[in-house]
Amino acid sequence: MGINDPTVEALVLQWRRTLEPEGRKQISADIQCRLAEQMEWVNVTGYPFYQAYREQVKNYRFYDQAYLFLEQVWLEK
Repeated sequence: MGINDPTVEALVLQWRRTLEPEGRKQISADIQCRLAEQMEWVNVTGYPFYQAYREQVKNYRFYDQAYLFLEQVWLEK
């Protein structure tokens, strides 16, 4: 599974060309932020039953137990 994001690819190329440690550090932070913005996830279990998802995850219902009903869940792009 790869990443198909021209912005991330451009940031990686910029990171490779940057020699200054502070510049690389900032570009690394930018890459991490960009990747975090695109993540979708559902936290499967935990106590006290926290579950989180991005706005692109549709039709997901929260249950306060370790039950997951994902048959009707879909991702909007």
